[in-house]
Amino acid sequence: MAEQKLTYQSIWGTLSKINVSEHTKAKQGFNYLSWTWAWQTLMTHYPQARVSFREEHEERQGTVMIYATIDIDGFSQEAWLPVMDHKNKAIPYPDQRQRSDAMQRAWVKAAALFGLGLHIYQNEAIPDALLNEEVSDDELQMLRSLFDETDEQAIIDWVGTGMQPGIKDLSSLKSIHFEGLKEKLEKRKAAAEES
Repeated sequence: MAEQKLTYQSIWGTLSKINVSEHTKAKQGFNYLSWTWAWQTLMTHYPQARVSFREEHEERQGTVMIYATIDIDGFSQEAWLPVMDHKNKAIPYPDQRQRSDAMQRAWVKAAALFGLGLHIYQNEAIPDALLNEEVSDDELQMLRSLFDETDEQAIIDWVGTGMQPGIKDLSSLKSIHFEGLKEKLEKRKAAAEES
C-alpha cells in the first residue's frame, strides 16, 4: 500500500482526531496538555517533526513573548505565547525557569495549530471528529432513549461511570458536556429523518 502524501490536511486529519482529554491538567480554571505526552504523540505519528524557537521579544515593561515553530517535513506552524504566571498574566522580567515553562507551552500550542489538542483551546471536552467516529448507531439509539426517559444529572452520572452493558466504549465521553452531546444527537437524528 502506498504511503499517504504528507500535506497540512493529512497532518490535521491525523492529529485532530486524537483525544487528549486524559492527558490534560486543570490549573486555575484552564486545561493544559502535558508536553511530554504531546511530544510522545507527535513522535509516534511524525518522528521527523522538529521544534525550534525564534529570538524572544522583550517589551518595555519587561514582559517576554516566546515564539515556537513545529516543522514536519517542511510543513510548519508557529505559535507565540507570553511568559505568564499561574493566572495567565504576563510576568515582567521572567527568570529562566518561567521562560522554559513558556517555551514548552508555546510549542504545545503550535502542535494544536496542527490539530493536536486544539479542542482544549475551544473549551470542548473531546474533538468532534472523535465523537462522530466512536458513537455507533446502536449507541446513539441507547443515548436517545436515555435523553427521553432520564433527567440531565442522571445521564451525566451514567456517562461518568465509563463502560455500561451494551456500550462498546463510552469512556471517551466522560467529560463531554450534556448539552453538546444532546445537540449532536438531535442534529444527527434530524439529518437521518431527512434522508
